[in-house]
Amino acid sequence: MAGHTSSSYRNQKHSAKNGGLNRKRRQPGIQIKGNHIKFCCQALFFACAGLLSGSIFLQADLPASPPLITPSTPTTQKNLAIQVPKEIRDKKCAIILFGLPRAFRRLVLPSLRQHVIRINAEKYKCDWYAHWYNDTREMPSRSGQGGELDSIPTLKQALEKTILHYHHHDPRIQFTTDSNTTFWESYGPLIQKILTEKGQRKFRKEHAVDPRLLYWPVKDISYNAQTLINIVKMWHSIQSAYQLAMQSGIPYDRVAVLRSDVMFLTPIDIWSRVPTNQTTTNSSAATIYDLHNEYAVVPGGFGMYPINDRFIYGPAKAVQTWATQRFSLLEEHVHETILKKEPGFGMHNERFLFHSIFPRIEKLEYDMKLCLVRVRADSSVWINDCGNLNDNVQIIEHDILQGQTCQRPLRKLDPKFRMSHVRQLLCDNVAISTP
Repeated sequence: MAGHTSSSYRNQKHSAKNGGLNRKRRQPGIQIKGNHIKFCCQALFFACAGLLSGSIFLQADLPASPPLITPSTPTTQKNLAIQVPKEIRDKKCAIILFGLPRAFRRLVLPSLRQHVIRINAEKYKCDWYAHWYNDTREMPSRSGQGGELDSIPTLKQALEKTILHYHHHDPRIQFTTDSNTTFWESYGPLIQKILTEKGQRKFRKEHAVDPRLLYWPVKDISYNAQTLINIVKMWHSIQSAYQLAMQSGIPYDRVAVLRSDVMFLTPIDIWSRVPTNQTTTNSSAATIYDLHNEYAVVPGGFGMYPINDRFIYGPAKAVQTWATQRFSLLEEHVHETILKKEPGFGMHNERFLFHSIFPRIEKLEYDMKLCLVRVRADSSVWINDCGNLNDNVQIIEHDILQGQTCQRPLRKLDPKFRMSHVRQLLCDNVAISTP
């Protein structure tokens, strides 16, 4: 069964003049393969350096995931109190994952542990929830060659080891799943409608039938039937994961909703907000906190700025709008909103967010520094998700040994790039000598 839709709406910029979105067709994907090239290293370097251009895939033979190891230097409660402002210190928070677990254990989990779990466990006492589809294999599609799917329950061990180390409390960790059968039982009629219903010609005869399909983004040639099915699956996964958190009865103040098929290449602090001038990342020593819990944050600066479907964090009310109102707003969007603003784009996912979801979030910020790249079930990745890449960059290749750091020097790729930073990213973090 195919998983989520991968965004075909890349490299687009918001046109403030006409309120629309200017689209630039992406270049054909290129797959680079190598013998025993360790993909984690490649993806981290390329995405952080931001030097290549075009839609690039990388694929590699990967080692087994290294064992989970707890941090060597505990964070005390005294230090914790110093790090976190009193306004948010005792606020309740939840972090939610959704989607297909593509290459989860090998690619996603190490980056999730490094840049999300640990960053937030050091400061806050968040609960964790997840929804995924329990299929064992993904079929080939336009976004990848398909492959075996992982199991997210490996996340539970990583969460318990890291969170208990910092807080010595028992976090709420809950998962829910759907099978292909249960999904189609619930959404079969809606999908049939989406794939077949035609629109109305309001500019001619009053009741004339438009030969174009109403929901289909006919102006985006990259969309097909499977793309629309994947959108519905993604929406259901987001909504199911969020509802699982709400069923706990806990009045969460701050919520983050993240895709489970991406590598996180920059830290995500869910209580941070975007610096006014974006000269520093939110994960720097001088974190700017959302002390009054007012702002929702989505990633910007890559892919489809200023619209993005990959994650959001912010006040629970704002995140609830993002996570649960897609199905309820769909009819209004395709029959009215998109016909007025950009006819011919139907339920195009990113335009749906831009025109029908984001306007309902009162205070929304785009973080230009956050970086995450999508991974596929075949262990390939969209490494240009974080910016333009240059054809001249060499591939970094080195061995990743379980529980050990790199033993041989890295190649000199760019004299302007800090190799010490590359070494830290590629050796210490990817080899998982610490979580």
